[in-house]
Amino acid sequence: MKHLKINPIQKRHLHDLAQLASESSALDFNQCLHQIQKEYNIICNEVNSKKKTLMIFVACVNDRCIAYARVQYHIQIKDEPTAWYLMGVVVHSSYRRMGIGLALTKQRMDWINSLQELYCFINSNNQASIQLHKKCSFELKNSDFSFPRVSFVDGQGLLFQYVKKV
Repeated sequence: MKHLKINPIQKRHLHDLAQLASESSALDFNQCLHQIQKEYNIICNEVNSKKKTLMIFVACVNDRCIAYARVQYHIQIKDEPTAWYLMGVVVHSSYRRMGIGLALTKQRMDWINSLQELYCFINSNNQASIQLHKKCSFELKNSDFSFPRVSFVDGQGLLFQYVKKV
């Protein structure tokens, strides 16, 4: 897509991302803004740290935020692996199916230094996300997967692992 720029989150993006999150979820704007600000503060506090746990990438067209996606380091609580996980992608409804989710996914993968332990979990009903991650060399590892503090209204969790192609 012409004029698409993907960069790490900046303070100026917070309101736009909260609006995107609010439009794509059942949460109101203020709840979304609070969550985005909290995550932004974590990222800012880790700027000079060698141990990073979270990053949010923002996709903009002509300085308008149209999408964002997270990558988060998760330490095992139950049966899920300790590793980096690609977390949700949110794309404005007018910009879906244009390759923005794929571009955000590739950017997040590039950001992680070691891709040997990279996972994502997807609702089994989300065929668009499943196909996107398969294009990026993710393979299904578990078809009945649960992740702490995440639930799906319909469908079940699928765990995918990035497999580096040689």
